[in-house]
Amino acid sequence: MDQPFKLLPYLRAQHKIEFDPQQREALSARAGAVLLLAVPGAGKTTVTVSRIAALMLEDGVLPERILPLTFSRESARDMKARFAALFGPVAPKSPAFSTIHSFCFGVLRAYSSRSGRPLPTLIDGQSLRQADLLRPLCREQTGEFPDDDTLEELIRAIGYCQNTRTPAETFAKTASLPEFPALFSAYRAQKRARRLMDFDDLMEMALKAFRADPALLSEYRGRFRHICLDEAQDTSLVQHQVIETLSAGCESLFYVGDEDQSIYAFRGADPGYLLAFGRRPGTRLLKMERSFRLTKPVAEAAQKIISLNRNRFEKTILPAREDGPAVAVAPLEDAPAQYARLLEGLTSLPSGKTAAVLYRNNPSAIGVASMLDRAGIGFFMREHQSAFAKSLVVRDVLSVMGLALRPSDLDAFERVYYKLGAYISRAMCEEARKKCRPGEAVVSFLLHRSQETVNSASLALLRSNLEKLRSLSPADAVDFILGPMNYRRFLENRCGGGEQLALGEQKLEALRMLARDCRGFEELAGRIDSLDAMIAAHASPDVDRRITLSTIHAAKGLEFDFVWLIDVTEGILPSLGAIRDRKRGLPGSMEDENRLCYVAATRAKERLELLSPSRLPSRYLDRIAAPKPSNHEKGCLRDELSGRRILHRFFGYGVVLSVTPEQNSCRVDFGKLGVKTLTLDIFLEEGPLVTFADRL
Repeated sequence: MDQPFKLLPYLRAQHKIEFDPQQREALSARAGAVLLLAVPGAGKTTVTVSRIAALMLEDGVLPERILPLTFSRESARDMKARFAALFGPVAPKSPAFSTIHSFCFGVLRAYSSRSGRPLPTLIDGQSLRQADLLRPLCREQTGEFPDDDTLEELIRAIGYCQNTRTPAETFAKTASLPEFPALFSAYRAQKRARRLMDFDDLMEMALKAFRADPALLSEYRGRFRHICLDEAQDTSLVQHQVIETLSAGCESLFYVGDEDQSIYAFRGADPGYLLAFGRRPGTRLLKMERSFRLTKPVAEAAQKIISLNRNRFEKTILPAREDGPAVAVAPLEDAPAQYARLLEGLTSLPSGKTAAVLYRNNPSAIGVASMLDRAGIGFFMREHQSAFAKSLVVRDVLSVMGLALRPSDLDAFERVYYKLGAYISRAMCEEARKKCRPGEAVVSFLLHRSQETVNSASLALLRSNLEKLRSLSPADAVDFILGPMNYRRFLENRCGGGEQLALGEQKLEALRMLARDCRGFEELAGRIDSLDAMIAAHASPDVDRRITLSTIHAAKGLEFDFVWLIDVTEGILPSLGAIRDRKRGLPGSMEDENRLCYVAATRAKERLELLSPSRLPSRYLDRIAAPKPSNHEKGCLRDELSGRRILHRFFGYGVVLSVTPEQNSCRVDFGKLGVKTLTLDIFLEEGPLVTFADRL
């Protein structure tokens, strides 16, 4: 008689895998509602696929009855590959590992087959792209051709509204996009007219299919008795509703994730759904806090960052390794100093080690990629989406330089004249296009034709500036265009001082870096023209991946021996919007930023450096460099705090009712706002969130 299969002895014998007590507890939780919180590097994927295998091999559940869902296609592929590697010999058939989007697409196909209604065509990003629909619509609404960055911002905004069911008018007010509601309405009308659907439509349409065909919903509920949701912190409102609708009456609902790693708020992801699931009656809350990736210094730095957040489950990273160099925080003088330090570190990377240069926004990668390419250092560019040469600020600056070299260039003149403060009418531009002789300087022609003092003065200044520009080096010319030629003022007026201005500044800094290595305007233009092709070559899956350049978002789920986090400055990480929201008493955006920095830090297996090339280094540098409060210090707060009247930056005046050093917390009565629990750390930090009222 065959012996019953035992998963733990099998893993030990065949793969030399030993689970710790927390992992074994998660493996055994195979009934009811369970939330498993896993810190970075805790072995989440291995435990998750092992639990699925245990359902099949120990409990006899058919793989067709198990539905493992995750957020991204890469995660789904990783889970499928991990399951096959560990259990392929003993479980020749596996469940269908799937993304939520793919699952919903399957639901729609089934509904289409049952109802006889043809399925709309999916905008798949290959044969048809959202940008292709939005570009002419944006032109109709605004009168301008949108650049790639504008289209990317619109696509994110559309996805956010669809995933969160936020009205476009509401989003437009918070995001300073007044034209967005009309664009959003026109985009949806275009989809209806052409019978199209995008990826963000899939969940809403699947919910409608379930409502329209209760028998279909009953069939799916009967088929999938065990549902496992990986990366649960990344679900949006609509995705969460799909899971809730599907899971009614199932035998087990297993959420795996970590609210501290929720970094896709711009897509509509909300860790609040994970938190609510973990706190509802009947849900079993489990934790995996041991990190097999991180050293003690990296773990402590990451803990300092994430402990700034209040809306989270309390977790402590327990590093498997006590060794490792201290985390380096480096406030640097300027961008060239950052590039120099980065180049020094990457050229001395030990043999066999991997490294990543991580950044908040794609423009940060431009100067780094150019530097490595010129130095002959191989690298892999991960999911780079920004076409630098096509961006607004780059095209504008190159147009100004082109006009300085070729004063008769009418196209360049029409692109930039009003951005440089030349006050002339559209009619004057039309006259120049019709009457300018070949080779005649456009500004000089208009200056002789102008009858208005204001026009004459602005045109004379523009001509003088263009003449001076020709004598400058490319790097000095960029600064001259920004300052004396007033292009920065145009950017500030256009962007309103928000996130787009910060992105523009980053692109201009990358442009400066490229300009420093060029001897003339034409060489700079050629370098920029070849830049996107160079980056595309380094994005090939065949290139050496020892050094990776990636946004923080694209690096989630990955790990590297050495990590450099660059451009860690106030206004970038954390973002301007988050800083402003916090000043207005809205901490949610700053918590998003804390999570983003936390995810970046926890990619490092051995060494972590944070570089800030600015006079305004990020608050995270001070946070990491500050000594961690000792238990003795926290214990001493018991006598100091009890009964004291305090002023909280967001909650106002309150009275401390009790202090519990063992739990690092105190309870404070804020009157009408009720009693709240605060961590003791906030009384020991620089730049306090809380002040003693009698010290004011």
